[in-house]
Amino acid sequence: MIGLGAVAIIYAWRKRIVWLQILMVVMVVGGMLAASRFWSRGEGFSKLSDDVSFQERVATSQAGFEMFIDHPLLGVGLACSSIAWPLYAPAGLLTRGAIITHNTLIQSLSETGILGFVPFVLLIGAGLFHMRTLGRSTEKHIAGIGTAIEVAIWGLVVCGMSGGYVVTWFPYLLLGLAASARRIAREQTKETA
Repeated sequence: MIGLGAVAIIYAWRKRIVWLQILMVVMVVGGMLAASRFWSRGEGFSKLSDDVSFQERVATSQAGFEMFIDHPLLGVGLACSSIAWPLYAPAGLLTRGAIITHNTLIQSLSETGILGFVPFVLLIGAGLFHMRTLGRSTEKHIAGIGTAIEVAIWGLVVCGMSGGYVVTWFPYLLLGLAASARRIAREQTKETA
């Protein structure tokens, strides 16, 4: 829900349409009110130390950092943080097996080390930069494509803060769309010149 809210807000902000921005604010506020009515964690945020799901997410991040510290250059291996999990899991955590790191950046650090993390972050950053550039195009359809893909990449970044997406298909599909959109825009510019 946070990712959806972030995407909606960024899209409305990028499009600079006042009625769309107002609609997004109303939807976000309405969504927060609706979510608060159906919040399933009995004590809100006051007893997070008793919340097993929250503790597992924190533990996977801590274990991911420890994996990176032990293997800073190359990490523990792509898709191997769940295999290394038992070696780095904190004692006393109630879990029945290996779990993945619930943060894409930490997962990238732990699995690929600094040699994989830097290109991964640069790839996402380049996708955002180039789509922002396309989003500023004077051609309306090119600007729309650039803005849409940029917003989708921002959605990946926000959702990646609570999920490990290094070895899933959609980050690379989005970045492939970004590269394709950039090439299409370049080809159309050559044709009109």
